[in-house]
Amino acid sequence: MGGKPIDLATIRDQTLPAFIDYYHRFAHYGFWAAIERATGQFMGWFHFRPDREDPTEIDLGYRLMRRYWGRGLVTEGARGLVAQGFGVWGVERVVGYALEANKASCRVLEKAGLKREWEFSYSAAVLPDFAPQDRWAVKYALDRALYAKKT
Repeated sequence: MGGKPIDLATIRDQTLPAFIDYYHRFAHYGFWAAIERATGQFMGWFHFRPDREDPTEIDLGYRLMRRYWGRGLVTEGARGLVAQGFGVWGVERVVGYALEANKASCRVLEKAGLKREWEFSYSAAVLPDFAPQDRWAVKYALDRALYAKKT
């Protein structure tokens, strides 16, 4: 969620092992690399995993490098994971989080069918590099029953 870049040792020793652990613990959840078809270049990633606050909800998330923004790629990936989650994997509820100021990310969640559920502020422990007024966030959610009515 923004902030300072993560050093290589932290990625190697903490981030990647945590990502890989999802594949050992869950049949259908984890992280997916977003790769540009034309060049084979890594663009970023998507996640679809049990939510940290409520593991009965499935958290949809994404990060793409800035040069790939504005092409609809995140919306396409988010919609695909939502459809797969409800249509194939039997997910009951998908949630997503975005900083209030990140209007583009909020719009992606809306285009994926999720509805604004509630607002909250991340703590300084979660976003230490952000001023208090910049830590406001929104939780979005979509239940299986509502998704089924739309499709």
